[in-house]
Amino acid sequence: MDGQPIEPNRTVLILDDEPAIVSAAARTLESANYTVTTGANAQEGLALAAQREFALILSDNIMPGMHGLEFLAILMKQSPRSRRILVTGYTDLNQALDAFNHGILHRYVQKPWDRLALLGIVNEEWNLYAQANIEERALSEAESLLKQRADMVAQAADLLRRAGAAKIVRGKAQPPERRLAVIVNGDVVGFSRLMGTDHESTMATLTACREVLSRLVGQHRGRIVNAVGDSVLAEFQSAVDAVTCACEIQVELGRRNASLLPATKMHFRFGINVGDVLMNGGDLYGDGVNVAARVQALAQPGGVCITDAVYRHVKARLPYRFHALGAKDLKNIADPVDVYAVITGAEGADVAAK
Repeated sequence: MDGQPIEPNRTVLILDDEPAIVSAAARTLESANYTVTTGANAQEGLALAAQREFALILSDNIMPGMHGLEFLAILMKQSPRSRRILVTGYTDLNQALDAFNHGILHRYVQKPWDRLALLGIVNEEWNLYAQANIEERALSEAESLLKQRADMVAQAADLLRRAGAAKIVRGKAQPPERRLAVIVNGDVVGFSRLMGTDHESTMATLTACREVLSRLVGQHRGRIVNAVGDSVLAEFQSAVDAVTCACEIQVELGRRNASLLPATKMHFRFGINVGDVLMNGGDLYGDGVNVAARVQALAQPGGVCITDAVYRHVKARLPYRFHALGAKDLKNIADPVDVYAVITGAEGADVAAK
C-alpha cells in the first residue's frame, strides 16, 4: 500500500559443494539477521534464483557441473540487481579481474576467510543493494509523475482544441488544421534505469537509435513530429508505410543491441493509430495522438502494437502476422480500442505468450 514502509530484502544465497563451509558461512550471516538459503552447485542456485530475487549471492568457483563465474554470469542477466560475491580459494586472478570488468562480480573473497571480514564485506554489499533499490523506486516514482504531467498537458491541449483555440500567425488568428493521419508513438523501455546506470553511454546509444529512426522514417515517406527525451512522435500518410517503418526500425535496433552488453541494450516500443488530429505549429494533438501513446505502452520491448483502424488497412498488405490482444480500456479514451501486436518473427514467441 502507498505510504507503507517496504520490508528490506535481507536474503542471501550461498553456493558451495563443501558442507562445512556452507554451514560456517550461513551461521555467520544468520547471526547478523540475514535470511540464508544454501545450495551445493550452480544448477541448484539457478533453480533457487528463478523463484525469488536474492539481495546477495555468494558462490564458490570450483563446483561440479558449472564453475561459479559461469553461474554468476548467468545470474547477472537473470537477477541483475543482486550483489554477486565470489568466495573461493581456486580462481585465476585474471579471470576474476575480467569478470569485474564485465560486471559479473561485485566482490572477491579469498578462502580461508575471516568471519568478521566476510561479514563486513556482506554488510557493505547489502547497503549498496538497499541504496540501489531506494534510488530505483525514486526514479520510478519520478517517471510516473512525469507521465502524469505529460497526460495533463495533452488533456489541456485537447481542451484548447475543443474550445476552438486558434493559432496566431503574423498577428492574424488562423484556425488550426485538421486532418486524418497515421501516428507512430515510440518510447524507450526503462530509460530512467539506463540513465541512472550510465548517463553518458545511454545518451550515446539514444543518439545512435534516433539516427536509425530518422533515416527509416524518411525512407518510408514519414516525418518526425517531435523527439523529446526518450520518446518520438512520427506522422505518415500511409498505414502500410507506418507499420513497415516501425517493424524495420525494431529489426535494425535488434541487430544493434546484439553487440551491446545486456545492461546497456536499448529497447523501443511503438504504438500506431489512424485518427483525426489537430496540427498546430507543426505539432499534432488530439485523440488520434493520445491513442497511439496508450497503445505503445501495451507493446513488448522491441515490439509494435497497432489499433484496429490500422489493422484494417494493413492486414492483407503486409507479410507480418497479427496477434489480437482484444479490446483495451485506455486511459482518458472514452471507448475501448481493439489492439493487435505485430509479429515480425524474432519477437513473435514473446508476444504470443503475453
